[in-house]
Amino acid sequence: MNQDIISSEENVQVSYTGRKAPLLKLALWTGFLTLITVGFYRFWARTRIRKYFWSAITPDGTPMEYNGTGLEKFLGFLIAVAVLAVYLGIFQLALLFFGYSLFTQADTIQGMIVQNLLIYGAAFATLPLVYYAQYRARRYVLSRTRWRGIRFGATPAAWGYVKLGLKNLFFTVITLGILLPRQTFNMEKYRVDRSYFGTAQFHQGGDWRMLRPAMKQLYIAMGLIVASVVVFFTSGDMSFEGIENGEFEGFGNFMVSMIILQIGVTWFYVALAIYGVATWRIMANEKTLGDDISFMSNVDTSDVIMAYIFGGMLAFFVALVGGLIIGFGAGFLTAMLPIFDVFGDTLTAMDPELEDAGLVGLFGGLFFGYLSFFILMGAIATVSITQVVIRSFAGSVTIHNPEALSAITQRAGDDFVEAEGFADALDVGAAF
Repeated sequence: MNQDIISSEENVQVSYTGRKAPLLKLALWTGFLTLITVGFYRFWARTRIRKYFWSAITPDGTPMEYNGTGLEKFLGFLIAVAVLAVYLGIFQLALLFFGYSLFTQADTIQGMIVQNLLIYGAAFATLPLVYYAQYRARRYVLSRTRWRGIRFGATPAAWGYVKLGLKNLFFTVITLGILLPRQTFNMEKYRVDRSYFGTAQFHQGGDWRMLRPAMKQLYIAMGLIVASVVVFFTSGDMSFEGIENGEFEGFGNFMVSMIILQIGVTWFYVALAIYGVATWRIMANEKTLGDDISFMSNVDTSDVIMAYIFGGMLAFFVALVGGLIIGFGAGFLTAMLPIFDVFGDTLTAMDPELEDAGLVGLFGGLFFGYLSFFILMGAIATVSITQVVIRSFAGSVTIHNPEALSAITQRAGDDFVEAEGFADALDVGAAF
């Protein structure tokens, strides 16, 4: 890189320049194309939206670039689906053979239980592939991302990520979530320490214990859920027959437990979002690039939470109203088709076919309204949630000592056979 393209200032601020109108237009159009192609266009749709987001993220006034293609994603998806079909098919057959070979007596309770566990065990077989897909998807996105002509990248270490993910998940589960900060930090450190910008390597500093304060709201939520369970089991014996006979003993405690449970579950989801933002900010402040470049983030948790709450409500209600309007309009037009002799038949007001036109219009309206709801929902959510969240995160980052970027040179490109195929097939990984 040339010295003259690097800011001489001590710090460089990252900004987000995306606007609502062009993004909404793009999201609506790509959503419509995805719909009429029965999902086939979604690989190109995601690529176009990602390119828009990347070009709007501008460190020091220079936009990021994304040069991935929809064709790469589509071909990768086909390869991944073929591999998954073989893998899961063999796994399912092995489980069935194992179960029926060892437990041939179907009348034993133990045999029935083990057989069912083995049959449904295939669902857990995808867990290693989920971690594999997440790492590969991230590596693909980095390999197709550039800034000032220098590409990002990551080392091929997906299976190590699988091993680390399963190990950390095990400890998180057996400690009832207490070691979640340890899992979060270890997984992020594994990804970051194997990531590059040109020839410079990223490094995740700090320790997992620095994330424990971010667990506060999660602890409160889990406490409410536990309290609801305690209240439920102290509510006494109840039955529908007793309630029908006017016996409401313990019913009050039961209702209290349900209310506490609802509050606890809602709090839990909000707490997860708070935890995600807080841990991202803490770890971002401990990241470095090379020996001299560091980062600082002051992302506001409330901005992200409000984007999810109010942005989600806005997307739902606008999509609902829009879907109803389009549905009623389509239904009315469909019902009127026979009257206007669209099908070449001259019909009168007494023709029995007019009676069926109302039903045709009803089902036609429901169909178009249903599809319109999801197109509008996805497009508006992209603007009111995704763009706001990206702006909050990206716009909060400051790069310290940007002069050191001038010493970074280009790295070799990474070739991907399946691109983000496994992430698409399993519906995991980085959406944007």
